Amino acid sequence: KRNPDYLFERDGIFHPYDLKRVQSIYSLEQDLIKSQGQTNRVIIKINRTGNPRIIINSIRKYFEQVPEAQEVLIFQGKRPISIERNFFEQNKKVYIKEFLKLWK
Repeated sequence: KRNPDYLFERDGIFHPYDLKRVQSIYSLEQDLIKSQGQTNRVIIKINRTGNPRIIINSIRKYFEQVPEAQEVLIFQGKRPISIERNFFEQNKKVYIKEFLKLWK
C-alpha cells in the first residue's frame, strides 16, 4: 500500500500530502498524476523560474484526470501557494490570470 510522505498542519487541521520533487515543469502533470492512490493532496517544490502558465495548466489537467484530487500546495522557497480544485471552478476562464497574481 502506498502511503503519503507528509502529514502537514494548516490552520489547525492535519492533512496527508504526497511530496513530488519536480525535475522539469514539462513533466509536472505526470508527476502529479503519480500521486493518485497515495493521497488526494500533493506538495510540489518548484523554483520561480518555472513558467507559471505551464504550471497552472498542468495542475488543471491533474484535477481533470484525478477526480479525488483536492489540493496542490506549491512551495516557492518558503512561500506556499495553495491551489484547490474549486480554484478552476471559481475562476473559469481567468484562472491563468488569477494564478499569475498568486505567483508574483
